[in-house]
Amino acid sequence: MKSIDRKEYQEVLKLLRAVRVEAGIPQTELSERLGRPQPFVSAAELGRVRLDALQLKLWCDACGTDLVAFAQRLTAAFASAARTSRKIANGTPRKSRES
Repeated sequence: MKSIDRKEYQEVLKLLRAVRVEAGIPQTELSERLGRPQPFVSAAELGRVRLDALQLKLWCDACGTDLVAFAQRLTAAFASAARTSRKIANGTPRKSRES
């Protein structure tokens, strides 16, 4: 299975967008900061373009964060997604809504 097809890769894409949005930077501005066309930013956030390590560092820098913070958030997102998957797989009952 290619990594782009794994559930974890969706977490990468969500975080790419989240760091940009949290920084209050529109795609057009990020594209200018990166020296790339706006469709590149969109394609990266949608997973149509994969970023290499240097591009990820530049993305983080342009959004006012760094690779370490990105990696920490990504690790936390992976752990959270894994816990959710285990709960679903184990049939953990949902809390009932009592009126």
